[in-house]
Amino acid sequence: MAPNSQAAFLAPDGIMVEPLPSSPSTLTSPFSSPKIDSSSTSQQRLRRRHQQAQQQAREQDEEPVSVCVIGSGPGGMFFCYHMDQKLKEGRDDDAIGHSSSSRTGTMDMMNLRTRKNVNIQCFERASSPGGVWRKADSNDTSSSDAVEMYDNLWTNGSSHNMEFFDYTFDEHFDGAPVHVYLQRKDVLDYMLSRVTRDCPDFFDKYVQFNTEVNHVTFVDAKQKFEVKTIDLLTKAVTVQDFDYCVWAGGANGRQKLPKTTIHRLRSGGYSGPIMHSADSANLEETVRGKRILLVGGSYSAEDLAIQAVKLGVEHVDIVTRSEEANVNWVRNWPGHKITIHRNVQILKGGAPNTVHFEDVWWEWPDRYVGTGTIASTLHNIDAVLFCTGYDSAFQMLDPKLLVKSKQVPLQLPEGWEMSTNDFTKHLGDVKPADQVYYCSGHSPELYHGVVVSARRRGGIGGGAAAAGLHAIVFANTGLS
Repeated sequence: MAPNSQAAFLAPDGIMVEPLPSSPSTLTSPFSSPKIDSSSTSQQRLRRRHQQAQQQAREQDEEPVSVCVIGSGPGGMFFCYHMDQKLKEGRDDDAIGHSSSSRTGTMDMMNLRTRKNVNIQCFERASSPGGVWRKADSNDTSSSDAVEMYDNLWTNGSSHNMEFFDYTFDEHFDGAPVHVYLQRKDVLDYMLSRVTRDCPDFFDKYVQFNTEVNHVTFVDAKQKFEVKTIDLLTKAVTVQDFDYCVWAGGANGRQKLPKTTIHRLRSGGYSGPIMHSADSANLEETVRGKRILLVGGSYSAEDLAIQAVKLGVEHVDIVTRSEEANVNWVRNWPGHKITIHRNVQILKGGAPNTVHFEDVWWEWPDRYVGTGTIASTLHNIDAVLFCTGYDSAFQMLDPKLLVKSKQVPLQLPEGWEMSTNDFTKHLGDVKPADQVYYCSGHSPELYHGVVVSARRRGGIGGGAAAAGLHAIVFANTGLS
């Protein structure tokens, strides 16, 4: 072969592909002696054919890569969506990109970016996609702790913070003005439209509904993830092996219910319905003409209280342990039908529909403490709804797959002293406690960086010891 010649590439299907020229000149090969068109368009076309042939050869020898995705909420949907986009684009590096952004970081990490033969299977226990954005459905086949949103939910964050770069509001809403706060159904429709506009069979292609992931573990001998699933319609159990496993079960994947409190209600004789705020498919039936108790003071309690008024509730009582609960910010409730009970928690139930409460206070760093004696009582409570939030859905994962974390004492340099600051003249030299922890929350008594209870303990001018202050470090909470 001549020194300046290149061998043609034989594609797996037997099609002969001309070599990629290194310069616009006539090349000689043992297969053919074509006259190479030196035009830019011809070279680009030849380059593409060459890359396609190389990719075909790689695919012939490439072992298929299997990926299990747990959950078809926003995280699971968008992982499948981005993988679908990249696989359609082909393996051209310019198309896929070398960016370290979050759009490609996951695929780089999993070494899937340069793979073509990737099989993705997403398992979703509900009968439809969307995760927490799904509408509550009383006929859903998923387990009793399923998470759905009440139909009249509105976002409490600006809509413009959730607009996709590759599917804009103008595209989705046909240029119509977009409200600052969107309804649940509009957010869900926006997300679903994004993943199906270029792939109408997206969910048939990637997602297996009514299927709950029961257990996931990594088998060292096989170097595979072993995934056990249950078909919630047929109860059939299946065990499959996957090369990769993507957990997208959701930070809000399970209802968070205080079992001890529920036991107190039932053991004391309370006989009315008890449910979680996610169980709101039949909310009107639950509240119309009745008196209900909402436990918890965050956004879901605020939303459900107002919705209950619209649905004809007789009265809503909201009980919250915290002074900082969101419901405490509301000064005017509609119809004078909502009452807030602060700094109390359920002590026990009473027959038939009575609830007794105890006073509570916050004990730093992580719990409320009750007095153990009845402070107040509500009668004729027809239903109790716990607006107590959600837990991450890790229950299907083998404990060895979880990263265990615990509070680690903050190690301060020996001889550390706080720098002089604006509070020094009021507080003196604040000494750190013997053990100081990073935390993701803050004391209800902490207001703009000052413990407001300090006045009761000796006054702002009494120094750190009198004020009872401790050094507090906030890690990734957005607090300052």
